[in-house]
Amino acid sequence: MTIVSKTIIGEPTYTTEQISRLQTLANMSENEINYNDIPETTAKDWADATSGYLGTQPLKHKKLDDDVQSWLDKQDNSTLSHINEMIRHVMALHAGMVA
Repeated sequence: MTIVSKTIIGEPTYTTEQISRLQTLANMSENEINYNDIPETTAKDWADATSGYLGTQPLKHKKLDDDVQSWLDKQDNSTLSHINEMIRHVMALHAGMVA
């Protein structure tokens, strides 16, 4: 499995033109937005949607030992991605998917 990640350090930098365009978009009403180039959505398309979730919700997991949790809290995203990859491999081993 390939994991792609991007770390953003600090606030993004925008040009004056970009800021102006973003302000224009922010001030647009729904009626002013042109949706002609995208397919129409239905209630079914949004049935499983989660409002406000951008992958920043706290992890839900079994209780880890304090020393393990402390170590994990200090790791960068790259290390955490590798840990997730290793856990998925162990899961596959337990499921009999990997020899």
